[in-house]
Amino acid sequence: MKKTGVCFRYISVQKCLCLVGVIVFHAALPFAGPNPFWKVYAKESSPVAALLSTYLGMGAVPSFFFGAGFLLCRAMIGANRGRLAQLANRAQRLLLPWFLLAMLWLVPLYTFLDIPAYNRAAGLGLIPCYLAALSGVFSDHAWYLLVLFWSSAFWIVFLPVFLKAKNAAIGQIAGLFFAVGASLIIQEYGQSLTWWNFRQIAGPLIYFYLGCLCFVHREIMMRILSGNALVWMILLALLYALLGIYAYSHYAMLWFSGVIGCFLTLAAGLFLCRPFFSPLLNSAPVRYFEKNSFRYYLFHMPLAILSFQLLYPRLRMPPVCLMLASFILTMAATTIVVAISRLAYSPRAD
Repeated sequence: MKKTGVCFRYISVQKCLCLVGVIVFHAALPFAGPNPFWKVYAKESSPVAALLSTYLGMGAVPSFFFGAGFLLCRAMIGANRGRLAQLANRAQRLLLPWFLLAMLWLVPLYTFLDIPAYNRAAGLGLIPCYLAALSGVFSDHAWYLLVLFWSSAFWIVFLPVFLKAKNAAIGQIAGLFFAVGASLIIQEYGQSLTWWNFRQIAGPLIYFYLGCLCFVHREIMMRILSGNALVWMILLALLYALLGIYAYSHYAMLWFSGVIGCFLTLAAGLFLCRPFFSPLLNSAPVRYFEKNSFRYYLFHMPLAILSFQLLYPRLRMPPVCLMLASFILTMAATTIVVAISRLAYSPRAD
């Protein structure tokens, strides 16, 4: 399988699929019933929205961490830089966007439009909202950048220990146990570690490490998954659907569901990278979305909430139709914002 630019195409496609899933997830959440982390609700709930939010929440975000682990492992193996230089690079690529996103987009938009959000009280003023963002309390969907930084930093420090072990198989298995153990410790004893979402790396550490392992064994993975990608997709989808019934009963089940979700979306990415789909993947809209997927993630969230608030009081439609309309409006508005952001700042390697 060929690479495009700085990443493998099937990983890029996987990430794009998950990004679409995340935007659908945010369009569905207002109709999915009470949620402690979501403050915008419709008066009526929808079983379809509940199913979408359950299954997309299980697998879409874990797959982002999986893809990030795959690409970080690739970068670390080919890099001549030391760990401090790699950490500085991760801080620049993740913490700087988080800071700019919070300061220039989230805080002004959420304050001036008084958008309800987790850890942002209604009516909160501009300065207190800025302080909440800088302290890491109010992060909205930017929590992903913070958790991705912590996960990257964790594995930049520890990954070489396991990959460079004298016995490769034992080292890699030990790394998996280490990832699970670290996640369990943080889940059980680290929930008070609120600084910049550190406590939320329980689970992502596992997905991230699995992505690293898949890069190391990518030839084997390709032989197993690529030739029968559709069969694997069906089998993994059936298992994923079954796990959804029990996933939220315990965090360990949720992690396991996330792992299955990672491999399901990976199989979907491999399936879509077959020659049959090349006209679709190489079309201008898909290429644009793929090239700017990071920016779509950064900018879409307030627009998803605003689209719901704009449409819900005005349109007398079933929840499923409103979800679809909200998704379309969010994508359209985000595309405009992404285009403006590219005019303002478009580095050579995005």
